[in-house]
Amino acid sequence: MTSNKIQYNINYIFYFLMLIISVQFIVLFIHLYSLGSNIPLLLLLRGDPASAGEAKKLIITGSIGFFKKPIIGYWLKYYFYFVPLFAYYSSFLFKKNIFKIIFIISIIISLFYFMIDGHKSVPVTFLFIFVIYRSMFVRQSNVKLFFASCSLVSMVFIYYLASFDLFGRLQYGTNRFLQRLFVLQGQGLYYIYEFIEPSFAYVLPLVPFTSIMFPGSRKADAIVMEYLFGPSSSNVNMNSLFIAETYSFSGMFGVIISPFHVWSIIIILSLLLRRFTRKDSLFFIPLAFSVVPHIPFTQNISYFIFPKELVSISILFFILYVIFLRTRKSKYV
Repeated sequence: MTSNKIQYNINYIFYFLMLIISVQFIVLFIHLYSLGSNIPLLLLLRGDPASAGEAKKLIITGSIGFFKKPIIGYWLKYYFYFVPLFAYYSSFLFKKNIFKIIFIISIIISLFYFMIDGHKSVPVTFLFIFVIYRSMFVRQSNVKLFFASCSLVSMVFIYYLASFDLFGRLQYGTNRFLQRLFVLQGQGLYYIYEFIEPSFAYVLPLVPFTSIMFPGSRKADAIVMEYLFGPSSSNVNMNSLFIAETYSFSGMFGVIISPFHVWSIIIILSLLLRRFTRKDSLFFIPLAFSVVPHIPFTQNISYFIFPKELVSISILFFILYVIFLRTRKSKYV
């Protein structure tokens, strides 16, 4: 796989890699420091899933964690995808051992960062995307890759089960995993249909900066979660689908219109990414594989109506690309 015969200087690629992986490491360190003793992963490993759930809620709501604030919080979930994907492409392109070492370090940092907060789907999704991404470069059957991927996914699955006491409740954990995968997204949709009366007030949490003027505004899924299961120190919201969100503030009109709106935004975004990857594959293919997995195909209609996330990450990667342009120097690869 080539990079459209663009000129790159291997030294500048190396400097760029060292820069982005250094930022990756610094962010990880600051994030750990800002959490203090409220690290969900450590609490899970200590056999305290209740405290881990409470800490996870605090992180999600931005009560703790230096980087869980608006704007920066958006950047990092894309950034920790981009760095190992870019490092892998570079190692494939230049065939240097130092690039392979940088890639291994970057993917370990990313996986650790994704697992710190107690999320189960994030590391699984990242590994799944990486297996697809790597298949673009390695066409032939690769038994080692297959077994390595299965091992990594198995480790994350075991980590998920640990949230429910691995040794005492394997069956319960497996059932919860399968329910989360196949059932619960749709279940939240029907709960919102049943218990929520459409009101324009439910659009307020979706609008940028309204939390400052309307601090008490809440999304419909959070209200349904509390209605069904009562107040909890660990529950934040309920998984559903974006059509449930549109129903909560616009009724059946939003249910009919929202799929077409979401579809049109996804098509536009896909065409833009395709055009950019043809321009410079070394930078934009990793970027595309960082953006697409974060498109909320199930929940978060604000991503498509008030695209603050898309705007903010566009700023981030524009800055990175300006820095990256210095890699275009004196020789073909």
